[in-house]
Amino acid sequence: MHILFAPRERILDALPRHRRWAEIGVFRGEFSQTILEHCEPSELHLIDPWHFDLDFDYFAPPPSSPLFPDPRGWASSIAAWTSAPDRMHINEHFDTIAQSVAQRFANDRRVTIHRAMAHLVADTFADEYFDFVYIDGAHDYANVLRDLQCYAPKVSPSGALLGDDYCEMGTFANAEYGVVGAVTHYRRLIPPTDLIVIADLFSMFGLFPAGSPLLQDALRAAGAAGPLLELPDAIAANYHQVISPDGKGGLYWFPSFA
Repeated sequence: MHILFAPRERILDALPRHRRWAEIGVFRGEFSQTILEHCEPSELHLIDPWHFDLDFDYFAPPPSSPLFPDPRGWASSIAAWTSAPDRMHINEHFDTIAQSVAQRFANDRRVTIHRAMAHLVADTFADEYFDFVYIDGAHDYANVLRDLQCYAPKVSPSGALLGDDYCEMGTFANAEYGVVGAVTHYRRLIPPTDLIVIADLFSMFGLFPAGSPLLQDALRAAGAAGPLLELPDAIAANYHQVISPDGKGGLYWFPSFA
């Protein structure tokens, strides 16, 4: 595995321009804008349901439910994370977010929005259609693994699967972090891949075919941006981040394999 200590924009700047991209998990479209500015894609497909399937009353969550071990904690954290107005249902709030994203990119012909679960629209794309797919949807193990498996065939052999939050922190806000475990499992099921981790806060990962010239070119281009380490691949599954407040409203963080 390779670890690059640099902002994630550095690796985006090192990737080829004018390629086909998909982003799974869009939220307000902030990273979508980053992709547009740094990668200048020929196409960018934004995939997000902007909807939660709930099995409880959002305004009166019970202590537990079949789908949610802690509905009360979930409802509180999701409202805080998304800045949902008081007494507005979370799905109504996400409707407004989806509308704002549609308005944000309405005049950009490169952008196509798919309001759906990612696995439900995967087969609408031909195999090897995309050059890059960025996975940042649900962070639990099962959903990340499903997104990887559904979209790997949609990426060209000269492209890569990328994703956010390659870190193990249990639960943060409303997200159950299972990204590291899902990536580790996925890599055991497929031909050899090279893993790069961009050790920014909530690290980004990239999966490239073993020996990919694209990765080598990207590492050379991005290497000047910060320290680059090559570590034994066997320890990739132990990667996590230690985060603590810095006392000034920010965070200290560092990667660890302990």
